[in-house]
Amino acid sequence: MTGRRQRRGNRAAKARAAAPVLLPPGGTAGDRHGPTSFANYRQVHDARMQAFVDQGFVTSHTLNFGKPTHGHIRLTGEVRCLGPITIHVDKKLKVLKGSGPTATVRTVEYTYHAQADGRGPLFRYCSPHGPGHRPCHHVHRYDVFDTWAELLPVEEIWDGNAVPTLGDVIEEARDEIYYTYEF
Repeated sequence: MTGRRQRRGNRAAKARAAAPVLLPPGGTAGDRHGPTSFANYRQVHDARMQAFVDQGFVTSHTLNFGKPTHGHIRLTGEVRCLGPITIHVDKKLKVLKGSGPTATVRTVEYTYHAQADGRGPLFRYCSPHGPGHRPCHHVHRYDVFDTWAELLPVEEIWDGNAVPTLGDVIEEARDEIYYTYEF
């Protein structure tokens, strides 16, 4: 080995080893991405982000919930972390029923793009998108120890409960990149 540390296996890869099952849009028991009230979604989101700030890994963020538009609420912004690592967030919640804090919502699209500022991309998680593109959730990874080129093949995520939350993505940036890669 040439002075670079070997990357430890990440939790998402281990979770993907589960049986490939796509969860139906209505959710099922044990579906951690199932429908919930917007008030609950916001409360969990705010508590998780504050915990990351309190722990010191997240230094600041500009995440903002937009106003409901055409039956969707967008969560967009950047999460600034030690390293310096930045995670760009673009997430769309579908309003399934109701309005205001009691509205029932569910994530329908997302992109979480982590990058090492001034160096290059680290990884990018995406929901299924575009005709002829990926029919499943997936992650693009990059060679952070050498060329910064995209590593192929793109990892597909077929188990709905292995799809990461924003908290999972922040933990991966902390545990698998920040503590492994020498900044």
